[in-house]
Amino acid sequence: MERKNDKCPACDKNLYLDRFLTKKVGLLSNDDETVEGWMCPYCRATFDLEDNLTYIKTHGNHYGKA
Repeated sequence: MERKNDKCPACDKNLYLDRFLTKKVGLLSNDDETVEGWMCPYCRATFDLEDNLTYIKTHGNHYGKA
């Protein structure tokens, strides 16, 4: 099976799993009915559906808003 690149824009880890699955974690809206973004399971940075950074974890276990 061909491996594709789907790298996290924040940490550069490859999130591609196969053509049907991804390692990206889906983020639901407050009503739990619509997907509003995704999170990298490695660095925990969050992105909107257009891969724009919305939240990034900083060093020392502190969180910062993008």
